[in-house]
Amino acid sequence: MSVELRDGGTLAARDYQIRLFEQALGENVIVWLETGSGKTFIALLLMKELCHETCGKYRSEKGGRRTVFVVNSVALAKQQTKYIEHHSNLKVDYFTGEKNVDRWLQPEWNRELEKNQVLVMTAQVLVDMLNAGFITFCDLNLLIFDECHHATGKHPYKIIMNGFAERKQTLTHGTMPKVFGLTACVFTSKVKTGDAMARKMTDLERTFFAKVITSPYDKSSFSAKPAVNLIRAKDDAKVRELEGLIELGEQIEQLDLTLETTLAQFEDVSKNIAKSRTEIDVKHCFDVLGIEALKVLLEKVLNRSIGSHQLSVHEMQLVQELQAKVTSVAISAQVKFGFDQDLYTKSLMRPKLYSLLQLLRKVGGLPGKNKFCGIIFVERRYSTAVLRDFLLQASKDFESIRFVKPVFVVGQLNSTSGVRISEREQAESLNKFRKGEANLLIATNVIEEGIDVPHCNFVCKFDLPQNFRSYIQSKGRARAPNSNYFVIASEVEYPDFKLKLEGEFATIEEFITTESCNRVLPSDTECFAQNEESSLESYAPYAESDGARVTAASALALLNKYCQCLPSDRFSYWKPKFIVEQLGEQSFIATLYLPSCSVLKEQIKGLEQRSLKGAKVSAALKACELLHKVGQLDENLRPVRSKSKKRSGGRGGRNHNSNGENVVLKVKRFYPPSVSGKVNEVHKLFWHEIRSANLDHDWICNFLPGFIKYPSVSVGFLTASKIPTVPSVVIYSLYGTEVRSMEFQKEVTLNGHDIQKLIETNRWLFEEVLKIPNIKLDMENSPFQLIAAIIDQERGDFLNKDEIIEHSTWAAPQNSVFKFPTRGVDLAKNRDRLHLVEYVTACGGQATVRKIGDSIAYGAKDRVRRSEHRPQYPLSESVRQMFTAEVLYNAMCLPTVLFRLNSLIFCEDFMADVFAKLCYDDNVVASCPNERAPTLSGKGFTVIPSVYEGAALEFKKLVSETKNMSDQDQCWIGPAPINLLKCFTLKSAHSGEGLHLEQFEIYGDAFLKFVVSRYLFMQHPDMDEGDLTEKKIRVISNSNLVKVAKEKGLDKLIVAERNVPRENWLPPLFVASDSAEQSIADKLMKQVYSEKSIADVVEALIGCFLQCCSEDFALHFLNSYLKIKVLQNPEGGFEIPDSCKVGGTRSEPSDEVDVLLANLPDVGKYSFGDQLYLVQALTHSSYTRNNLTDNYQRLEFLGDAALDYVITKHLIETYPHFDPGMLTDMRSALVNNVLFSSLAVKLDLHKALKHLSLELQQEINRFVEFLEKSPIAIENGGLITFCDMISNTSAEVDGDTVDDPKPLGDCLEALVAAIYLDSGLNLDCVWKFLYPHLQHIIERYARDIPKNPIRELYERFSNANVEFREVEDDGTSDMSDSDSNIMSDPNLLITSHLKCVKCLANGKEFEGKAGNYKNAKRRAAKKAVEFFEGK
Repeated sequence: MSVELRDGGTLAARDYQIRLFEQALGENVIVWLETGSGKTFIALLLMKELCHETCGKYRSEKGGRRTVFVVNSVALAKQQTKYIEHHSNLKVDYFTGEKNVDRWLQPEWNRELEKNQVLVMTAQVLVDMLNAGFITFCDLNLLIFDECHHATGKHPYKIIMNGFAERKQTLTHGTMPKVFGLTACVFTSKVKTGDAMARKMTDLERTFFAKVITSPYDKSSFSAKPAVNLIRAKDDAKVRELEGLIELGEQIEQLDLTLETTLAQFEDVSKNIAKSRTEIDVKHCFDVLGIEALKVLLEKVLNRSIGSHQLSVHEMQLVQELQAKVTSVAISAQVKFGFDQDLYTKSLMRPKLYSLLQLLRKVGGLPGKNKFCGIIFVERRYSTAVLRDFLLQASKDFESIRFVKPVFVVGQLNSTSGVRISEREQAESLNKFRKGEANLLIATNVIEEGIDVPHCNFVCKFDLPQNFRSYIQSKGRARAPNSNYFVIASEVEYPDFKLKLEGEFATIEEFITTESCNRVLPSDTECFAQNEESSLESYAPYAESDGARVTAASALALLNKYCQCLPSDRFSYWKPKFIVEQLGEQSFIATLYLPSCSVLKEQIKGLEQRSLKGAKVSAALKACELLHKVGQLDENLRPVRSKSKKRSGGRGGRNHNSNGENVVLKVKRFYPPSVSGKVNEVHKLFWHEIRSANLDHDWICNFLPGFIKYPSVSVGFLTASKIPTVPSVVIYSLYGTEVRSMEFQKEVTLNGHDIQKLIETNRWLFEEVLKIPNIKLDMENSPFQLIAAIIDQERGDFLNKDEIIEHSTWAAPQNSVFKFPTRGVDLAKNRDRLHLVEYVTACGGQATVRKIGDSIAYGAKDRVRRSEHRPQYPLSESVRQMFTAEVLYNAMCLPTVLFRLNSLIFCEDFMADVFAKLCYDDNVVASCPNERAPTLSGKGFTVIPSVYEGAALEFKKLVSETKNMSDQDQCWIGPAPINLLKCFTLKSAHSGEGLHLEQFEIYGDAFLKFVVSRYLFMQHPDMDEGDLTEKKIRVISNSNLVKVAKEKGLDKLIVAERNVPRENWLPPLFVASDSAEQSIADKLMKQVYSEKSIADVVEALIGCFLQCCSEDFALHFLNSYLKIKVLQNPEGGFEIPDSCKVGGTRSEPSDEVDVLLANLPDVGKYSFGDQLYLVQALTHSSYTRNNLTDNYQRLEFLGDAALDYVITKHLIETYPHFDPGMLTDMRSALVNNVLFSSLAVKLDLHKALKHLSLELQQEINRFVEFLEKSPIAIENGGLITFCDMISNTSAEVDGDTVDDPKPLGDCLEALVAAIYLDSGLNLDCVWKFLYPHLQHIIERYARDIPKNPIRELYERFSNANVEFREVEDDGTSDMSDSDSNIMSDPNLLITSHLKCVKCLANGKEFEGKAGNYKNAKRRAAKKAVEFFEGK
């Protein structure tokens, strides 16, 4: 029998493999073969033979079952998948936690089950699939277990087979899968007698409903048979007397005692930290490896390549002192034994390490053609890295081992790995070893089982094998011919282990060989008894027998997984808390408390059980049932993950859109209904006149008498319906600032002939007189329906084209001279062009002539500077104006006035709709005071300045020029139209006078975040901070605001572009001409803006109603008009629900309440009515001893928004003259974790913070030490902001950059929320508490506003090609966020990491550190700015 390979070759089966395969076809078996004997090949033969059962559509009657190959590690899953792919045509893939499969739902699994015949997966993945009901045993044809000897206790293998037994007992239809086990070692635990070994083998068989089989007679030539050597590491008494060894041992004891003392206070939650401390166990290193290896370890500790958690300053000092002592002892050894190289070497090493060195020397000196290839197995992770560095140096120092090229691996990485090595680096090390680039692999027992490595001729167990499994599997790695297997034992260990090796281990090998022949398949009854899981009934809420369930075996694991899904920060470790009461000798009952942020606040009691563990399982099962009923477990009984873990940092930002790219839209231009009615279909029209309120007439008085005759005419327009009253329009003309008002005059009735004449006049006016290009008259399709007209005021008649020309006269005296601009007109070549007489001097008959084509959208920049040096030309009688200069000038103002008219009508219609939707509720109207128009002080400014071409007057100047306007007594309900128009005008449409939405948007953004946060906090008392944040993001996200805006038609009101009449303005009754290019036609008919701009408009409207009316009106606008829920009831007002009050439903003994209330800090001028609010604000998520209140996370959620709002509100009200950019920079400088953390320290919150995290305490200590030494913090009364931090080159402690502890800032935010709730939702109390502490720094920044370094980099150094990128510690780039601007110079690259920032600028590298990506990005930008400033 042979297998065809995918590369065209074949792989022949050995005789014993064929016999074992044939047995496996007939019954469930466990194949025991030594390492290297080809167990996996037998499994492959079985899969191929049964492939007809897996080749069809999933769950179909024919070929619809699947094979699952279960393994014990991720590495083995990948390796077995690769093996099956190479040796067969079966469709196969692997599934492990690193693929995030624990979050998959049924559709994802169905897709993979449909696609693949064989699924290789880790055991826990299959357990989760079965428990969730994603797959059933009857869906499988073959279940293969690699290294099946692990199926004991609560191992996932055992849990799978427990479920197998349960399903087999209740099976009414379908077929259970065949079971096939693989093992190189039947026993995992210590067994000494034959009876014990027989029981173990029988238990394994009954677990898998299978029998053990092997083929002992003909496989020996294919399996590993190395020579076994037990090495006795002899101690040399001569080197024990080395000077300083005793003192060195005492210093090591002192360091260990310090570490233990530090950990003692964090015992409850720091087991992982304690575990990681063993990775830097200097005592073990000194006792087992010696001085030379200890030097290597201490160096690695100091440069932090070993150790999961940062040592304190004191601990680091002890390490440095110990390093100095080690150096001193090494020098003593050189002095004492320098004459004898062998003694000197022994003095620096312990006997086991010296023996290892001697072994390598011996191997290197042996003759032979075989290249050296070896593995050294060690027990502790740190030993792998230390031995690698030691041997690397030794290979340079000793000629005899120069051949050694060592690498190391530590196995699966986690938070307590100790050794700082990435997955990529481990994979590279293994690849080097496989390719022969390295020849010695130093590893933990991760390599013992199954991992594919080359056949080695040297394998050494540096630490003794803990059991037979470890011995047999490590020995099995010596597969090369003439290989050697060494076990190094100290003099103390040697006698006992020699007995074990020759006795126990040899007996087990012989027993397995003899007893595994002719085994009998156990009965189902025996197997059911072996796999009886528990007397506790599973929780199975669904009727299907194969549906999702929680079993006694899975309850505790599921509960722990649920706790891990709760929101937390990097300082917290959630776990359930059990209190077990013993009722009798064999009677226990457990009470369970879930973490404080869980929905289930009450205690959960289990049933009485006969064991302590059974009592815990009973309570866990009950908890899982309750969690499912309250929606914390989904339909597949898996934890519903908190949508948002703790934020990584950064506050005050307005980028709350997580919905992908900001889409750019081309949007049709809209016109109000009042100017959209067809004017050619009615005979009754409405005449609206445009008047100038304060036109400067000095220029008219300067004309010579009789130069131009002025008939009494005025300009206006006719519409099909009456236009609502709108405020005046301000334009900046050649003759100064003037106000144009639009007033309804009368209704007129015209016949069809008259209307056609007026339409022709309208065409002539825009097409021939004003020369608007790329347009054509099309009354039917034009969206803009009004007729521009000129009326004779004396007669009251409308003038047509011919009458207008007839009214024009020319009466200049002989020899008069015109003065032209520098770019003036040659009259001889431009006789057909219209000209405007702008200015005539009172003497000499001279006038300045200006081309009409220069501009017809007036603004401050359009004013022409008069110059005495301009050329003068004689007046020619052939030059004739078609109508008067004043009429022509009024016509030239039409594009500006009509363009603005649309927006003003939209604003009026919008406010009418708002009040209609709010139904003129008395509460609403009362909250909406009138604004006078155009009062120029305070909020009521309603005069509309031009925002179009050339407008550049500052807002302040406009106010001073427009104080006495004719309609100043007009009042508006709600915000004045000027403010509404600001809300709809994007910055891209603004020309310099401040008419755009940005300031309102800033205010509205902060208010929206706050009121939505408050509503969600009150409305969902059981939601954790993560779910509240996710829910808030969905409400305030750009995508939701865009949806809301489009439902209300607000997107149609947006003004996105400056009005340039000859480029992007469509006159009334016109459309784009057929000859116009598509891009030109698009400009006339459409405007371009992003979806985010629509969301900005919504925020600006909120800010407008808030600033111009009241907070209540803004709330009603949000709640009743935009339908964004922010009020508990339509009448308004807020009350704190009982469920949101401090303590919730938890109960606590009174003595523990007293403990929690003891030593609370004084928080300044505020006195708490209920101090439990303060307790909650000071309870970090790592503090598990407070069962009376929740931790501060929910309070932090509310306080974060409240802080942002009150600070933003203060800035806008106190500094109204700040432009939006200044406000944004101020807000960014004041709303950040650094300032909040320093304020928390100033209030001594860090001393009262209740937590159980060693790492957090160390980070707080470093930050406090920095504040005490920082001159900026001292100058600011203990406060410092992020701007100060990144500007302060001394922001370090002992050479390391200091980062602000986020929990301190969170604590301050929680305190703010606590004050807000305790004071009855009074923001004034919050601000009275905050302002005295922030006043100095606010006033300081108001004088010198700090700039955001990222924005500064883009604005000041626009020639740089800027790119931000997050990189891993090992230097590889992982783009998790980017912010790039494509510019011309490619020399700048900025990269930032969670705690490390690298900035490459013009070949120069900078480095900074921060606790999150946003702050790291800012630091990188600051470094770049400083670099460019210094160039």
